Amino acid sequence: NSTSVHPNSGNSFNLKISPNPLKGNARISFSLPQSSKVQLKIFNSLGQEIMTLENRSMGIGEYSSKLKKGRLPSGSYYCQLITDYGVAVEKLVVE
Repeated sequence: NSTSVHPNSGNSFNLKISPNPLKGNARISFSLPQSSKVQLKIFNSLGQEIMTLENRSMGIGEYSSKLKKGRLPSGSYYCQLITDYGVAVEKLVVE
């Protein structure tokens, strides 16, 4: 699990998983328009938390976190980004 950051001056708050469906490794990307406490979590289809990828304060910018396929069995999941100013959720399919 590694995170990279790139400066961003926009106001976007988004979450994107690529590739999806996940066949190998995936990159979970998100943008923060302002500094915030950030939690990036993966939940199963029953709403049970499977793992936490990020749990820390982050500044304005664009971030990405790597997710290795071997960490999740095949199925449908939800990736949730929780910040001080909003929540974003994306469906993740692991083949």
